Amino acid sequence: MVGADETINAFSSVLDKINKIFNQQVGDPVDLEDVERVDILRLLSVFAQKCRVDLGINESELKEEIFEKTFSEIEEAIKGKKDTTKYNFKENKNLGKGRLVLAVVKDYVENNPEISFEELLLVFPSELRSVYGVFARTEEVEEKHQVRYFMKDADRIALSDSTIAVCNQWGITNIDPFLEVCKKLGLEIN
Repeated sequence: MVGADETINAFSSVLDKINKIFNQQVGDPVDLEDVERVDILRLLSVFAQKCRVDLGINESELKEEIFEKTFSEIEEAIKGKKDTTKYNFKENKNLGKGRLVLAVVKDYVENNPEISFEELLLVFPSELRSVYGVFARTEEVEEKHQVRYFMKDADRIALSDSTIAVCNQWGITNIDPFLEVCKKLGLEIN
């Protein structure tokens, strides 16, 4: 790469962050969380400032207050307004999306106590939640040090052949397919 050391360092920071995120997740495509998007954009913005100086477009970087003000506007645009819809399922009231999925899967297993991992996958296929799946075997989650699953003892679900953890990464962009499965199963969610 041709450029000043500061510019190359700034680029390396962007690349390191992207590699770290992509190495933490299995599968393709990789879903970026809002915080990950913001982190990458912040690093790209710093890199862009270094490029401006390095290319002679400007003699100095943006003043810190201008950079922070501009970046906070970018951050707000990325995060947007969070969807805080709450759901009711049986005796569980005001559940967020992740807790709703956990409650539904727990309920389904309680009503089908002999169900195996593969049988549960037929009901709630991995495709409903790309990358993570709706659930995973707890030993796989522990092995990969995943934080994207409900892993407290009370949240783990025992199947006939394994114990699973339900994914906690649900939002407005991915909950609808799960809700459609619930509707087909005749589950009442409001």
